[in-house]
Amino acid sequence: MMSLGLVETMSTEGEYDARIVADPDEAEAWSAKAKLRLSQGDHQAGVEFAIAATSRAGAVPEAGRLLVEAAARAGDAHLLGLAAKRHLQLFPDERGTTVFKRRVPPRLLVPTPQDAEELDAFNQVLATIRDRRPRRYGQLLQCLLALRPRSILEIGVFDGRNAADMIRAGGRTPARTGALRYVGFDLFEEMTPEVHEKEFSKYPLSRAEIGGALSAFNQNHLLIQGYTQDTLKAFRQSPDAGPIDFVFIDGGHSEETIQSDWDNVAPLMSEKTVVIFDDCYLNKVKELDGLGCNSLVERLARDPRYVVEMLPVRDSFDKDFGVLTVALVKVRLRPRGGALRRLLRINPWRRPATGRS
Repeated sequence: MMSLGLVETMSTEGEYDARIVADPDEAEAWSAKAKLRLSQGDHQAGVEFAIAATSRAGAVPEAGRLLVEAAARAGDAHLLGLAAKRHLQLFPDERGTTVFKRRVPPRLLVPTPQDAEELDAFNQVLATIRDRRPRRYGQLLQCLLALRPRSILEIGVFDGRNAADMIRAGGRTPARTGALRYVGFDLFEEMTPEVHEKEFSKYPLSRAEIGGALSAFNQNHLLIQGYTQDTLKAFRQSPDAGPIDFVFIDGGHSEETIQSDWDNVAPLMSEKTVVIFDDCYLNKVKELDGLGCNSLVERLARDPRYVVEMLPVRDSFDKDFGVLTVALVKVRLRPRGGALRRLLRINPWRRPATGRS
């Protein structure tokens, strides 16, 4: 296994990550990560990890209370209302608890005609986070549910499954899902055997097939066909590109293509933006030379402008050269307030290191 190198963490978070690597459904480890981030003022990540804990905890009131607390601290009234109403459906006697009295304004608990539909959609996203296979992709959805983006950009649409799941998670409710802006890039019908081999890629469905499926629940999507070295650059330079709130980079897997994709995405980032790279390979074998995002994210982790984190859930696949283990990497602009200032060197898929590098 190889180490990513410099990543952002707290002094004991590597220990929680190691527990999640061993068992992605360990709700207590996710809860511990959430509490740690909340205590450090990283409310966005605190909400994200509280969502992860809630999706995996089942009928455990502590996880639901934590999500209510996290949403309140983040100032996310929409999520706070959803989390509080869901929690009271499961545990009606909890209305009088301290967290509800202190954190939930009564107006957010007033029943509405949309409650049944919205809570059903919310529960479906939580279930997908827990049940999604490959497992690492559930982390995309918990991040989106916490972020509540206005726009999603995906590089590498493949069969459209991630697109559909991400739009639903980012929208949270059916009404918001329909209006969320989604832009997807892929070769679609232009994929060739030569590109497939060079980029370690998959053959995508046609643009028409994916567009038809997305149209069933989202009316604000755009699918762009061609090589991202050209199409993404043209999109980035267009007057209506604007800041993108969430970016998932999972297109061509060569280092050259991933670097090009990042170069075109980085100018679209704002302080809210989350960029997630797929294909951080945790194996050091010659068959992966020149592939994956590892080299790029190592450089970004040394750049003081960014916060770079290895996400703990990963997947392993049997290949001709042995077992391939894949992780996601999250990149954000560093908050101006100096949150997450400590840089530690950790190796979260082995025994975690907690000392200063």
